[in-house]
Amino acid sequence: MQAGINAKIITGTGNQIYGAMRERKFDLLVGRGGSGMEPHPHSSLRALVYNPDNSDKARLTNFQGWRTGFYDPQLNTMMTRPCWNAIRKNRWLTTRPSRHATTSWFRL
Repeated sequence: MQAGINAKIITGTGNQIYGAMRERKFDLLVGRGGSGMEPHPHSSLRALVYNPDNSDKARLTNFQGWRTGFYDPQLNTMMTRPCWNAIRKNRWLTTRPSRHATTSWFRL
């Protein structure tokens, strides 16, 4: 079965491949993730979906949400609430160790 997609496969190091992503000059990119180091289920949200300013002028290249043009104002607001700040400072992990692996404070 064919999908009608023409793609050029380019392999290389992160600097060779991800440069186009950081510049928002790509149509399709298949990469590998390197996050998920923290035990909280939402440890990757900041890197993957947080995008406070989706304009090209913002140049928020550290945020994959910005690189891919993903923008959700409601999600951005939820990630700036006090609970999110506590997680960023590791207080959530130390004060509620039994909840972080199974509970979500997001209501999506």
